[in-house]
Amino acid sequence: MHPLPDSWKNLYGSVLQLLNGIEEKESIAKILIEEETGESKSKLFWREDFEFDIEKWNLLQLKIKRLILGEPLQHVLGYAYFRDFKLKVNPYVLIPRPETEELVELAIKHKSQFKKAIDFCTGGACIAIALHKANKNATILASDWSDKAMQTAQENIDLNCNEEHKPQIFKHDLLGNEYLSKETDFDLIVSNPPYIHVSEAQEMHASVLDFEPTMALFAPDSDVLLFYKKLIWQAKTQLVKKGELWAEINPLFVSSLKEFALHEFPEFEHSFLEDMQGKLRFWRAIKN
Repeated sequence: MHPLPDSWKNLYGSVLQLLNGIEEKESIAKILIEEETGESKSKLFWREDFEFDIEKWNLLQLKIKRLILGEPLQHVLGYAYFRDFKLKVNPYVLIPRPETEELVELAIKHKSQFKKAIDFCTGGACIAIALHKANKNATILASDWSDKAMQTAQENIDLNCNEEHKPQIFKHDLLGNEYLSKETDFDLIVSNPPYIHVSEAQEMHASVLDFEPTMALFAPDSDVLLFYKKLIWQAKTQLVKKGELWAEINPLFVSSLKEFALHEFPEFEHSFLEDMQGKLRFWRAIKN
């Protein structure tokens, strides 16, 4: 362990030095220091008192070591932000991405008056919580088949939703043959299912492959569209007329998904929308 620095500026400099070789080390150093002190780095720099004991310094160095070993910053911190709220994250759920925020924004914008919605493959429940915050009078359900993910989802719901009418979690395997026979009349289905093909793994960052759940990342090798086929079947069975399905998709397989959707489900109005990077990332299907 390195000796404890003697000022806030020296603390920042020491953290930068320890983070040498890490991308965006300046912003990470700022986040780590603000997390440990509860104050902004800019305010600390003007303070003459230095109240940072050796125990905190040793814990901070352990966090830096985890980062150097490739662990994502969100796992080191134990949380991530989605829209305007904070979520617990761990190796059992995906770290929420900006694209999923876009998915939720689009779904809420186009279907704002929903009364009942479901988030399939909920993971840490970021989508379900966002839907709840957008319409606190609506009934929101969220499903996953991983017990660990469901536990994290429940913790996040309890953390962010204090009202009695908060999202309800239940276990469901979307790839199974089970339909939600007891739950129908949904206005809205929103999902970010696994959609990465195994061939793309070689281009992915090691921190994703080593620390995030592969079951939430990769689609079945035998059929990369399988989750979407299951989603549209659920939509056909569970959506009300003019109900909408919104899903995050893999831009590499849009043409295949479009061909399948238009051929097999012509009773839906299908459209594919771009994300902020100009990639076709979202699928909207309206039940006619």
